Amino acid sequence: MNFYNLMSYFVTNIKKATSLKWLILSMFFMFGCKTDLSKVKPPEDIKNLPQLSIIDFRGYYKIDAVLKAEAYAPVMNKYTIQKNYVEFPKGVKVLFYDENFDVNTSLNCKYAINYVQQELWRFSDSVVIKSVDGGLLKTQELYFDQKNQTIYSVKYVEVTDPQGAIIRGKGGFESNYDFTVYEFKNVDGFISFFEDEIQ
Repeated sequence: MNFYNLMSYFVTNIKKATSLKWLILSMFFMFGCKTDLSKVKPPEDIKNLPQLSIIDFRGYYKIDAVLKAEAYAPVMNKYTIQKNYVEFPKGVKVLFYDENFDVNTSLNCKYAINYVQQELWRFSDSVVIKSVDGGLLKTQELYFDQKNQTIYSVKYVEVTDPQGAIIRGKGGFESNYDFTVYEFKNVDGFISFFEDEIQ
C-alpha cells in the first residue's frame, strides 16, 4: 500500500468515525437528555449564602498569643455580605486550656454562632460543659463575651459539682472565663453532707 492509498484510507475512516460520533451525539441530545430550563432556578437570595464554608473546621482562640481554647466543628459557615457572623449549624466542641496548656474544661453543643464585631459567642441546643475534676454544667443557651472575658446564660442552668451537689440557676448564671467564680440567679438545689463534715 503506497502513501496515497494509506492517507486515503485514514481520511475515509476518520470521516466515517466523525459522522458516527455526530450521529450518536445528535441521538443522545434528541432522545437521551431533556431539560426544562424554566424549572432550574437560581438561589432566591444569593446574599444569604455563606461566603466561606469549611468542612471539619478547627480553630484556635488566643489571648496575648497564649492558647486559651481550641474549637472543632463538622461545618463552619462565614457570612460577611449583609451581616458579619460565623455559624456552626451542626454544633461545635471547644476545649479550654489552663496555663500549662492542659485541657481543664470542654464545651459541647448542637449549634453555635459567633458575632464577630460584637466579639460575642452564642452556644445553644444541649449545651454541656465538663471540667476535668468531674463538674458538669447543662443549659440550652450560653454566651461567651470575649471583650469582658465572661460566660453567662439567662436560661435555666444546672450545675453538678464533683461531689454530686446540684445547683439550679432558674434565672441563669454568670462566670469568669475559666469557670472558677460563679454567680447564679434564682437558685435552688441540694447538697449532701456526711455527719463528720457537719461537725
